[in-house]
Amino acid sequence: MSDGIGQSYWPGAQGPPPEGKPAKGNRKVIIVALVVAALIVVGMGAAVLATRERLEPAPKGTAVSSKPSPKREARPVSPVNCPAPAKPNYQQYSTQFPMRIDPRNFSYEARVATNFGEFTIELFATDTPVTVNNFASLACAGFYNGTLFHRITTSPSLSVIQGGDATTSDGTGGPGYQFSDELSRAKEGGYPRGVVAMANAGPDTNGSQFFIVVHDAELPPHYTVFGEVSSGMSVVDSMYKVGPRGSRDSRVDGRPRLPIEIESISIVEKAR
Repeated sequence: MSDGIGQSYWPGAQGPPPEGKPAKGNRKVIIVALVVAALIVVGMGAAVLATRERLEPAPKGTAVSSKPSPKREARPVSPVNCPAPAKPNYQQYSTQFPMRIDPRNFSYEARVATNFGEFTIELFATDTPVTVNNFASLACAGFYNGTLFHRITTSPSLSVIQGGDATTSDGTGGPGYQFSDELSRAKEGGYPRGVVAMANAGPDTNGSQFFIVVHDAELPPHYTVFGEVSSGMSVVDSMYKVGPRGSRDSRVDGRPRLPIEIESISIVEKAR
């Protein structure tokens, strides 16, 4: 186990024509050809203007056209947007999910329903797109539904609850693949209260397990911070207060004394 938060496991041109007047028989042909050429040029010019009008933004200070704004480019796969809970699905995958989120145009949040109540996680899709895409894709697939928070740690330097193991519920399971770290948030801001980060067993061994920081944690910047509890932190506190099994005085890390279940995780995509 690495630094306190871990898991055990872990794609030849002719010259110009001579000058002079053309023969009468050829004048009509030339005139017709010139008219056709002129029409083609005008048509091409109109096509270019129309394309620019659709694609180029209006300069600052100019009036905005009343025409409808262009549609966003279609994404190659369906978006991650599952406001209704999915059915439990603990399938193992050989590779991670394709990129389905669009951080440039949308923001994302996860609504986590538990047997203690509901809380919401703001997902940092811009800073950690791969991790958010992974978490949201697993959530929409039903991977987390019915799983347990399998660990509570209550030491002074590390107060967290950990979950996301859908295969064994003992901290050794995952989705069947691993992916790389995205550590910019961890390096800049550390692990304050409410932060949600990926558990791992070393560099680039992320899977499905994650932890929520209850009190500011003293951890090295080795864990991808991909979200923050934006509402319902009191629910997380009540889950944390269950404590690990064993004496409260002697046991600071272990399985919760009572079952803490993730009933469902719904992902909501919002236009920016």
